[in-house]
Amino acid sequence: MLNNKYGKLTVVKLLYKKKRNYYECICDCGNIVIKREDRLIEQGENAFCGHCVHINTAKWRKDLKELYGLEIVFPSNTKHPLSHTVKNIYSRCFNPDDPFYHNYGGRGITVEVTK
Repeated sequence: MLNNKYGKLTVVKLLYKKKRNYYECICDCGNIVIKREDRLIEQGENAFCGHCVHINTAKWRKDLKELYGLEIVFPSNTKHPLSHTVKNIYSRCFNPDDPFYHNYGGRGITVEVTK
């Protein structure tokens, strides 16, 4: 298990054993996270720390605007129940770094914006 790579995570050491093994992992973005062994195996090539997705969010929003003329704007204080869902839909369709991009944008599925 040590030094194995799961998605963007590299296992560096076993932290402790209880009912399940817990490992310290380093993400490609440099973030250090603790993951359960069964979760790493289950997530496989889609394993990531979560922090790197936020780093790439600004990049893909800029790309959306430049390539498609789309701009996703939610006020920072928005509490609309669908704001998170809409962000995830756009990410899955247009962000190649999204873990589920291959199921949506990678297959040619896009979102049509109407005014």
